[in-house]
Amino acid sequence: MDVITLYYLVGLAAMVVGTVAFARAFLKDARNRTYHALLVGIAGIAGLMYVLMALGVGRITVDGVPVELARYVQWLLATPLIVIYLGLLAGLSRRYVATLVVLDVAVMASGLAAALTTGVTAWAFFAVGSVVYLPLIYGLTIGLTDSVATRPSPVVALFRKLRNLTIIIWTFYPILWLLAPTGVGVITREVEILLITYADVIAKVVFGFIALKSQASLARLPNLDAVSALDFGNADK
Repeated sequence: MDVITLYYLVGLAAMVVGTVAFARAFLKDARNRTYHALLVGIAGIAGLMYVLMALGVGRITVDGVPVELARYVQWLLATPLIVIYLGLLAGLSRRYVATLVVLDVAVMASGLAAALTTGVTAWAFFAVGSVVYLPLIYGLTIGLTDSVATRPSPVVALFRKLRNLTIIIWTFYPILWLLAPTGVGVITREVEILLITYADVIAKVVFGFIALKSQASLARLPNLDAVSALDFGNADK
């Protein structure tokens, strides 16, 4: 077994642990099942993609550099769920959350396009993703200050903790892209995979366990089941 496959298996194990824990919370805590279902989706999607990466499914080579399509599929599917989770905590409207999701998908799609191309085209897509990332960050921070302020203080604290963790990890990914063989090649592919796996576990499993540990904060919010969640909060933004 090569070291990259080992890293993928470690990532898979972490995602399985997270998925099982979040699924148990989903079954036990009917009041907050929408939140827990999102956590299951986030970790579950990542776990499935780690299976594919460990098996080498969807691995292609672009200009001599291996590209894991499953990794980008994971980000395209799982990161919008993280945005929705944060949006529900903040009490944002469907329109505001939808805007953030569109920006998020645009960033991830630009990253995929950059990985699938070479030369100036790759750097152009990377630049597009970086530019689109700025309004996404603004929307998760300054843009929703007033909306978050109306929530109970424990909820605000949980939101800020999860939001800040998400922004830090998401900002780490493009830096890795730059340093990895996809960019300037300062670090090896093995180091890249190790660091991405570590970041994925934090962004999805650690994120989820922090949320579970703060279930008392969710109890301060209106009941949120699969039907009421369709309103995506009560804020006007």
